[in-house]
Amino acid sequence: MNKRIPDYLLTIETNLKQLAFVTVFSFVFIFVYTPFEPSTWFHASDSTMQFVYSSVVILGAVAILVAARLFLNFIGKTRHFTILQYCFWLAGEIVLIAFAYTIFNELILNDPRAFPEVLQRSFLFISLIMFIPYLVSYLYFALKDKDDKVRELLEQQEQLLLKQKLMQMAPPMQKDTAESMASELEPALETPAAPLTDWANEVIHFTDEKGSLKLSIKQDYVCYIVSADNYVNIFYQNKGKMAHCMVRTTMKNLEDMLEPRGFSRCHRSYLVNTKKVKIVRKERDGFYIDLDMDGIGDIPISKTYADKMLKAISLN
Repeated sequence: MNKRIPDYLLTIETNLKQLAFVTVFSFVFIFVYTPFEPSTWFHASDSTMQFVYSSVVILGAVAILVAARLFLNFIGKTRHFTILQYCFWLAGEIVLIAFAYTIFNELILNDPRAFPEVLQRSFLFISLIMFIPYLVSYLYFALKDKDDKVRELLEQQEQLLLKQKLMQMAPPMQKDTAESMASELEPALETPAAPLTDWANEVIHFTDEKGSLKLSIKQDYVCYIVSADNYVNIFYQNKGKMAHCMVRTTMKNLEDMLEPRGFSRCHRSYLVNTKKVKIVRKERDGFYIDLDMDGIGDIPISKTYADKMLKAISLN
């Protein structure tokens, strides 16, 4: 019980979902389930007034919960709550709502029952009504958090496999470049996509599958692009050396965007800036491309893309 509560319990999203669930659940139980029907809460024979009183009490309880959760989130920024402390906090919310209901019933509705009796019954009923949605919501959030962690672990494994694939698929480079490529391969930082109309037309904006901007670079500095599964690795010149940037998108998306700008697909896994092509060599096992940048090994031309690639080179 002295263990720290999970961080997701203090997020605004979690609290909003939980409060919405509690509100709906309370309405259903009070107006549908007999032991909690309005007649047990209010001494009013008119069903319409019972509905009005019940709605006021529920909305008032939600307002108290909203204020309590906002205060909890505020405190949670400066201190850590244990599970025991969190349980006491929830119990305090129930007590506060029970007191508010009892005072409303005594002062506004002039309930003939004694204050302790009303308070005791309200505490019992509110505890029962809130226990079920609290329990269900916590189980849901715990399961969701577990799924998120599993997904994150799988993505990390995917990144590791992707490193190995890119090292195998990329053309042979200088030793320093290859080692740097393996050590620096990390997901790019999220940057909100925005129109950059003040840049010249030769600048290419690379975005991921969600539309977030990952790299903006002049076309002349882009050498070639290598694909692996749902990622591409963009190789470009930076201060006279070969650098790279990995983006989660498909080669087909980049091919459609870059072909009109002088890029051409030479292989299922390669997209080349044809202005960078220096030599096309025919070897025993096929054609290969040499680019005008030191440290880049042979880039293959497959039979499928040979005619298209040679035609694109001849136009440049």
